[in-house]
Amino acid sequence: MTAVFRSRRAAGCQAALALALVLATRPSPAPAETPGGTRATGGVKISGLAETTVSAGHSPLDGWFSGLEQFANVRLAAPVGESGTFNAAANLLAAAGTESAFRSDAELERLYVSFRTGRFDLDAGLMRVPFGYGQAFRPTDILNAANPLFPDARLSGVLGVLASWYLAEETRLAAFASDRAASDLFARDYAPDPLSGAGSRPLGGLLFETHAPRYSAQALAAVRAPDSSASVPEIRVGASLKVEAGAGIVADAVFFNDGESPPSAVGSASWVKAAFGADYSFFDGSLYVLAQYCFNGSGVLSARDSLADLYGTDDWADVPPSARVPEGGRSDYYRRHYLFAHVLWKASDYTRVGASALVALEDGSFAPVLDLEHDLARGVSLSAEGRAYLDAGDLGLGWRGELGSANVGATATLTCKATVRF
Repeated sequence: MTAVFRSRRAAGCQAALALALVLATRPSPAPAETPGGTRATGGVKISGLAETTVSAGHSPLDGWFSGLEQFANVRLAAPVGESGTFNAAANLLAAAGTESAFRSDAELERLYVSFRTGRFDLDAGLMRVPFGYGQAFRPTDILNAANPLFPDARLSGVLGVLASWYLAEETRLAAFASDRAASDLFARDYAPDPLSGAGSRPLGGLLFETHAPRYSAQALAAVRAPDSSASVPEIRVGASLKVEAGAGIVADAVFFNDGESPPSAVGSASWVKAAFGADYSFFDGSLYVLAQYCFNGSGVLSARDSLADLYGTDDWADVPPSARVPEGGRSDYYRRHYLFAHVLWKASDYTRVGASALVALEDGSFAPVLDLEHDLARGVSLSAEGRAYLDAGDLGLGWRGELGSANVGATATLTCKATVRF
């Protein structure tokens, strides 16, 4: 199995949902990454993590496979004057396996400066600019959308600027601009280089955000430069709401329009993405439960369509996932209705057990995950994760689904990992 950088893992799909072949760590919700982070004081600070991963699995076309990966994320923060911080991060990778020869690589992940002055904040450079409060799906995260299959993945940054003006302690108005937006149709092999201007289509917009004891709310509007075949820019308008009402309730929605296609038209480039979910903790936080539904208005497959319609041939399953070319382009998801569910049990202060599943509701395919994590010592943990890809065909009932083994390219995978944080 080809190893890729963690920041690329949530960037998109190689073909259909071949992204599911790259395994994530524990499925507990990761906190949103915020530009600037912790103010660096007292000199340069270096932190990060190193992971040693052994994986094995089975592919319907190629049989058994295995791999070994050594990954490190190294971060640096240094104070700039009285109110600024310089931030940098790099990913280092060495990997080999039965499906790929040894390779080593390095990737610049973050490179930006932040200034905090009380009423005004400024961030500029290669960074992550998160939007939305969704627990797993976040439709309004238009610059680097997260994927519930990879909750702990550090997403690729964008070259951009974020300027915030605090109207009150918990209310801000922000302007942002970036070299590109999260693409809804893309190929991982041809993902844009954040340090290259080739093919960039800048995006800019405004964000309003406010927080109160029982709720948080965001509203945003953004305009993206048109591509070479269009005469008008793309427009994205979205809102996100999080309410604490015993359970945590979150709703996100974004509307996209290219100015040419009528909204809601089948096959048009105008669509709505929306998600609604709730999470709750039981037994003083020992048991965490999450469920979230997502409507993917940009999905090209309706409930009546099959994967043969997506690939334009009935023999698509005989072609390796990386070689399949969907009609209309590659995408993160191809259908329109999805459900994500997750349960996390804190067995002790050192051990956590989790189970989750992503379900494509229209074709019944699903990807269940079981995982175990144990803290050996401060900053040192061991984890194991098992994942399967199932559809009606895998269960002997006939039809093939988006999250099934034939489409994803794997029947099941097992990953064991040792993580050191420093």
